[in-house]
Amino acid sequence: MAQPLIDLVEQFCTFQRKQRGKTEGGVKTYRWNLRQYLGFIAGRRGRPACVGDLEPATIQAWMDSMAAADLALGTMRVRQSTLSSLCAFLVKRGHLDTNPVARLDRPPHRREAPRQVPGSAIMDALVKAAQQRQRPRDLAIFLILRYSGMRRESVATLRVRNLDRRWGLRNVPVKGGKTRDIPLPTAVMQHLERYVTEYLPTEVDDIKPDTPLFWSTFGQRRQGLVRRPMEGKNVWRLCKTYGRLIGTRCSSLTTCVMASRWRCTSSTAIWSRSVACSATRGSRRRSSTPRSARRRSSRPWSSTRRRRSRP
Repeated sequence: MAQPLIDLVEQFCTFQRKQRGKTEGGVKTYRWNLRQYLGFIAGRRGRPACVGDLEPATIQAWMDSMAAADLALGTMRVRQSTLSSLCAFLVKRGHLDTNPVARLDRPPHRREAPRQVPGSAIMDALVKAAQQRQRPRDLAIFLILRYSGMRRESVATLRVRNLDRRWGLRNVPVKGGKTRDIPLPTAVMQHLERYVTEYLPTEVDDIKPDTPLFWSTFGQRRQGLVRRPMEGKNVWRLCKTYGRLIGTRCSSLTTCVMASRWRCTSSTAIWSRSVACSATRGSRRRSSTPRSARRRSSRPWSSTRRRRSRP
């Protein structure tokens, strides 16, 4: 009897989480994408999916069904890529001879900015709103989002050991279970230093290198007031709350501000500054003086004088 594919999917997710060091959110995305394929097989053949269903014709039919449902090109590309990673895992484990996705066409990867990217004015308005409310934690989160372009999960999981007062953030966990060093302006680091020394002791009694930077206090039924480290969803809700607060004063803000769009705005601002700097350097290199005049001016004075003295 063929082995059910659902068991191999769980083995694949466990392998990615425990042996490859992928984040919990990324593994959840893998599992959800693969279950879409399992649901397609169950609806088409009326039985649970097995290893034999991993064939090019069936996978192409799944891609055609997603195209017929008018899914985004990026969505289809990510789902096919996840299924390809599962097939490569099964090839190494001896369940498949070859990767069936390798014979199919891959959707192109187009690097485009989202359409609803907020401008820098909206981001500055959120920072100003946090200052007016006198919320050091919210101000620290918004400053990091504003000047780093980090993902909300990476901001929420920051620890005290990640702070480098002279440089920025060190060994920050990012997408894919990797770490990265992220520079921050001096003013932002000064605020984070004050936050750790003055505000964080009011939230945590014993501050250690592994202590989370940001904490959330809320009420729970039958438990009362609860204080826990922030998660990515807490940063998302915080952005929505402040988006509603400044929505009455900012006419350009028609919807709630999403933390994921802050990354695109920060990246766009950094890219614009780099383009402006390169254009400035190029304009400095170029001169309005004609090339022939520059050549004459670069000649030694004695040779020019000799040439003029000739009859």
